[in-house]
Amino acid sequence: MVVSLLALMAAGFVLIGAQVATQISGLAEQVTRAVRGFSETLRGTGVGRVILRQLEEARPEQMLNSGIFGQMTGMASSALGALTDMLILMVIGLYFAASPDRQAEGVVRLVPPVHRARARDLLGVTGRALRRFLLGKLAAMTLVGVLVGTGLALIGVPFPIALGVLAGLLDFVPIFGPIVAAVPALLLSIGQEGRQTLMVAALFLAVQQLEGYFVLPLIEKRAVHVPPVLTVVSVVGMGVLLGLPGTILAEPLTVVMVVWVRKIWIEWTLGEAG
Repeated sequence: MVVSLLALMAAGFVLIGAQVATQISGLAEQVTRAVRGFSETLRGTGVGRVILRQLEEARPEQMLNSGIFGQMTGMASSALGALTDMLILMVIGLYFAASPDRQAEGVVRLVPPVHRARARDLLGVTGRALRRFLLGKLAAMTLVGVLVGTGLALIGVPFPIALGVLAGLLDFVPIFGPIVAAVPALLLSIGQEGRQTLMVAALFLAVQQLEGYFVLPLIEKRAVHVPPVLTVVSVVGMGVLLGLPGTILAEPLTVVMVVWVRKIWIEWTLGEAG
């Protein structure tokens, strides 16, 4: 199943890869213009000037050297690096999911023989949970990307394919990813009709509600249920400790932690059904 999914993803990139690359290039230029226009709009209002002044005081050394647009460029570079890290982690995860037995057996051999049966059992349960989580997450990301891209095209926002791909990729990061994904679409819609911005915001909100109430429960039913509060705490905590990689890895690591607590503590130590 994992190999089939990889083949499907590869075919999709071949079919729309060139168009996505072209749109991403145009998107970066258009978002830069939108940021500049939004900044000029802020400078024309009293509240806006206060906001910009606070931004300049918050990072004085960068603002003096390159201005607010230089800071925006740095943010864009960080976002591009985040997407690259995310893609690398997803490819590594899919590679391990495609051959879990081989990877697990190498770890089991490091455990004393008397404990190898339980170690093999623990790694098997963990591998199945992660595989189901990853496959479910990829399905959710694909759905989000398709819905956002289609919705933005119908609304009339430029570069809908690139924005859909961006929304799908960032959906891997819970809580913060969808918020970051909505920012470029909202910036591009500000210069259009006033109601278009509201329609874009409503689209992202509707997609997230659909995912939260219908898609994610199906994923948790087939993988492992992680309480939402625990997900929030893990994302924030891992982000503080490890930065961006911690934020990206927080949810799968939380799945592993839940599986291990149920298996090691509840089932083996307390003798209750996990």
